[in-house]
Amino acid sequence: MKKINQTEERYASVLSDAGFKAVLGDPDNKDLLISIINIILDGERIVHDLEYRNVELGADVTGKKGIRLDLFCRDEMGAGFIVEMQKARHNDHFFKRSVYYGARALSLQMKAGKREYDYQPIYVIGLMETRLSPQSFADGASRDNKVISHYEFIERTDLIRGVPTISCKFVQLGNFTKTAQQCKTKEDQCLYIIKHSEFLSGMPFEAQTGVVDKLLDACEVAGFNEEKRIKYDNEKMSEIDYFYEMDCERAEGRAEGRSEGLAEGLAQGRTEGEQAKAAEVAKAMLTKGMDTQIVAECTKLSFEQVEELKKGL
Repeated sequence: MKKINQTEERYASVLSDAGFKAVLGDPDNKDLLISIINIILDGERIVHDLEYRNVELGADVTGKKGIRLDLFCRDEMGAGFIVEMQKARHNDHFFKRSVYYGARALSLQMKAGKREYDYQPIYVIGLMETRLSPQSFADGASRDNKVISHYEFIERTDLIRGVPTISCKFVQLGNFTKTAQQCKTKEDQCLYIIKHSEFLSGMPFEAQTGVVDKLLDACEVAGFNEEKRIKYDNEKMSEIDYFYEMDCERAEGRAEGRSEGLAEGLAQGRTEGEQAKAAEVAKAMLTKGMDTQIVAECTKLSFEQVEELKKGL
């Protein structure tokens, strides 16, 4: 699918941090969020109302910092819903992280001095750009090929469910490969829009009403009020800057590793030519902003030699 020109952006990407907050994190879109959650729960629980809650979960007794969630809300019965948007590059330990988030939210319901285990279940819903990674499975290789997967406590042999505690729902959009023409159900059409919203130029299905229409309308950037549009643009730029910095750090780390490895190899029994090569490696490391002492240690040049090379740059 061809992406429209960025200057002609019509719909926000639900799979971006800025778009997720603007579409599903906006309390004005509460009815839409309820519909999406009910589609994912598939009858396991019916949510009629939601209250948006603080996305900060306090630290445990030994922890040094708390957890910041993408979205946290509770239904009318007190059950908690953690909704996380997961990009591909941060996917490796998402399964374990989801269980941890659920456990923290569950434990925070227990008040000091309370003896009964009186808590409401926690549902962790992960909207995943791709799919669960191999690190999510005991053998490190198995793949869950379903689009929406449900993980909870269950007796392995007789498949008896325990009382609801922590339930993880993974929407693996990497496994969702249907075209717009193949999407006939409300579930498929919503998943299609969530996956492809930033690429769309209009409703991809025949005239729609209900949750499908509401979802696409909520993604339309032109429909944001001035305050929401400013916040959306700022968060989008922050997200771009963050990923750009991460990519730069990884690239610099690879370059420094190559330079250090070459320098260490030249340190043994150098000829005059090898000494010159060490100087070139040192210059390359200095242009990367590396500390003089570190360059000297890696290249086996003296501190004074590196300082002279630095002056010549």
